[in-house]
Amino acid sequence: MELKELFGDGALTAEEFEAKVTEKGYKLADLSTGEYVNKNKFDRLQSDFDKYKADSDKKGAEYEEIVKERDALKAEKQERVLIEKVASAKVGSAFQKFVASEVKQKVTDKVTFDEALADYVKENPQYCEAAEKPQTENTIFRIPSQIAGDGGKAGETTPNAYMNNQIRAASKKT
Repeated sequence: MELKELFGDGALTAEEFEAKVTEKGYKLADLSTGEYVNKNKFDRLQSDFDKYKADSDKKGAEYEEIVKERDALKAEKQERVLIEKVASAKVGSAFQKFVASEVKQKVTDKVTFDEALADYVKENPQYCEAAEKPQTENTIFRIPSQIAGDGGKAGETTPNAYMNNQIRAASKKT
């Protein structure tokens, strides 16, 4: 802004000065109030703010994802701890997850998991390992498979009857 263009060769009144400033499209500011900010500085600060906000939003989303993952791992760990407690109560391995979920529902402010587990095991002994049938080794009996044409023994008329009698005899041995 050139002041010589504004004033020309002479002096101006306040009204003439305001009219010429408005005519030229100038905007005046009182710098002593501190309200003026350089346009380049403002644009740079606005750009920095926008970048910071974008980074903050991105980090906020990452944080939320990390929190969800942490919560899932905590729940998994808690489930493993409960199943270990159920296993230590001699509950059969096939029923441990089921019993843990059932007992977990019985836990309140007044009843701990251990207390609820003890009560549940007393009420439902069928889930305990002692109630499981012990695995036995397979016993092999060798039965001759060659049958005489007349049934093999007197009184037997068919090879099928002979085989049935042999199986019955072998099962009596156990």
